Amino acid sequence: MSAYIWNGSAWKKVLRKTMWTGSAWKDIKSSHRWTGSAWETIYSSFSAVGMTKNGDQQLSSGSTWTPITAWTPDSNSTVTGNALQVKGSGTATIEVGSAWTVLGTANKDWRVLKNGTVVWTKGSTTGQTFTHSFPLTVVDGDLLTVEGWNNSGVAANRTIASGSGTYLRVIPA
Repeated sequence: MSAYIWNGSAWKKVLRKTMWTGSAWKDIKSSHRWTGSAWETIYSSFSAVGMTKNGDQQLSSGSTWTPITAWTPDSNSTVTGNALQVKGSGTATIEVGSAWTVLGTANKDWRVLKNGTVVWTKGSTTGQTFTHSFPLTVVDGDLLTVEGWNNSGVAANRTIASGSGTYLRVIPA
């Protein structure tokens, strides 16, 4: 629902949620109301964002961490380089999925980095796909990236699959 404000001569559509502090306009990050037993969010600028792998990617051999590249942003999301940009601040649920082109028996590993620092590591698995979620405190503008690792000498075993099985999402908690 759109909101309008009278500017003295015409109605003007409100484009951003702001408030006057007495000396300057300040963006409103969220608003809440008391229901009698708990606070309920009316508005939050914390948006769910995500990205999905675009194109298969073969990891390098030698059991080294390799940045996962070529991501397509989900609706209302921004991918900068190969990083998903967070929109909002607070505790989020991070959802991550990985799909590989073949099952193979090689050990595979996956990790998520926030602003270049590792915040979560999957741990070695031999499966063809996995999904996982974990809590993470984020702030507006944080950049989340993904890296993969595989110890196989067979190139096909080191290939990350494109599509909906390989993704990274930030869901406000």
